[in-house]
Amino acid sequence: MSIRAQYGVVPYAECKRSMIVRNVSPKTRFEIFKRDAFTCQYCGRKAPDVVLEADHIDPVSNGGTDDPFNLITSCEQCNAGKGKRVLSDHSIIEKQRRQLELLEERRQQIEMMLQWKHELAAMNERVSRELETTWNSQAQPYTLTKEGLSRLNGLLRRHELGTVIDAIHTAQAKYLHFGEKGATEQSAQRAFDMIFRICSINTAMKKKPYLQELFYIRGILRNRFQYVNRREALTLLEAAFVSRISLLRLKQAACQARNWTQWVCVMNSLIEGQRQLAAI
Repeated sequence: MSIRAQYGVVPYAECKRSMIVRNVSPKTRFEIFKRDAFTCQYCGRKAPDVVLEADHIDPVSNGGTDDPFNLITSCEQCNAGKGKRVLSDHSIIEKQRRQLELLEERRQQIEMMLQWKHELAAMNERVSRELETTWNSQAQPYTLTKEGLSRLNGLLRRHELGTVIDAIHTAQAKYLHFGEKGATEQSAQRAFDMIFRICSINTAMKKKPYLQELFYIRGILRNRFQYVNRREALTLLEAAFVSRISLLRLKQAACQARNWTQWVCVMNSLIEGQRQLAAI
């Protein structure tokens, strides 16, 4: 029976090599593997086809450290000295040079990201000031609170800046009413609340220009009937328009119907009739 089998020991050189691998922390090994694309730098084989290790270019026995510049990805076989290729002094220097280049590139990219972050923060601050100035210029004495400004900034996640500013102007022009001391409190609140609806409508109309005509027809319904389900009305009008029912016919239906229920019946009949014609 061999000494290895009998006493559970390994030769000193192999034990030393094993201890060196263990001395490299899992985090460091992972960073080295990522840097080298999980590829043995001696033979070119990759994980998971082979077991990878973090090999010391300058051995620990010669004073080599666990610095990333002194570590390289190696498969288990190459690290044991059985691989077909051995790194020459020139290739070691070349590997270290590439590591320095990668680190420098990473440093530059981090600096660019930080600069971009600062520029983005400055731009967001300018945008906030623009929104605040736009509102405050017309709604005195009711200026934006911190929460109100935050809500307006939230619109920029869904709408362009120009769309939000246009919505502010539109809401103020249409809903603000003034007394001796400036805008009234009720009208200022109403104008602010309408900004969000106006943004949604304007953005939708940019994607679907025909919606402007449909909103006009829906306005006819609201003026004529005591009750109108605005969302259902727009859904029916858009379905009819997509079915190629003319805007003139839709306006006629809105003007001729006596109430909401009758108009809904007329619209459903028009849409169903159009579908039957299309199926012929």
